[in-house]
Amino acid sequence: MRESSIYQEIFAEGFEIGFQEGLEEARQEGRQEAIAEIARNLLLSGMSVEQIMNVTGLTRERVEQLTNRDSE
Repeated sequence: MRESSIYQEIFAEGFEIGFQEGLEEARQEGRQEAIAEIARNLLLSGMSVEQIMNVTGLTRERVEQLTNRDSE
């Protein structure tokens, strides 16, 4: 019986760790999407790619991807 409770504790701990890691990953994805949305708005307002790179920290390639996405 003691063995069963040990497995339950291990499972619960693993579940909590997995949950926290998943939550952090979702937050990071949300931050990246917010930055991309800001960059798109800056592009639409006429800001240069270089300025957007400086403001957002995005790479030139990523900003240009957003430029191409908006022109489709």
